[in-house]
Amino acid sequence: MLAAFLLRLALGLELPWLALRQQDVTFKLVTGLVLTAFIGAQWLLAVSRVRRWLRAAKMLYPWHQVSGSVAPLLFFAHSMRLGVGYLALLALVFFANHALALCEPRAGARARTWRSPWLASHVALSVLLVALGGYHVFTALSYE
Repeated sequence: MLAAFLLRLALGLELPWLALRQQDVTFKLVTGLVLTAFIGAQWLLAVSRVRRWLRAAKMLYPWHQVSGSVAPLLFFAHSMRLGVGYLALLALVFFANHALALCEPRAGARARTWRSPWLASHVALSVLLVALGGYHVFTALSYE
């Protein structure tokens, strides 16, 4: 899905019916809420690991991976463009984190510890994503 989104972006292809819907404030609000809920749900894995809820973390891990694959689709539903300024940074962090997730090392337990550069990078991008997303929510709701 990530490749399809980036290819569509590079070719400048748009879906007219979706572009029309994305101009509607209510549609943007609903898709933004869905995207926010999705990102929040993705954090359940991190919370379960930090709390040492190992059984929950083990159950959430496959769900985290599979559900993460729809992230570009949710972004696309919310916006077909990357935006400018902080919105471009938000989109870049979103897609960089998704691309990084696709490159997850399958080397066993070490790849899933905090000492893993891959996991540290994934979590750092996730924290930055939440911060930029929070700023976007505040800005979007303040000016609508």
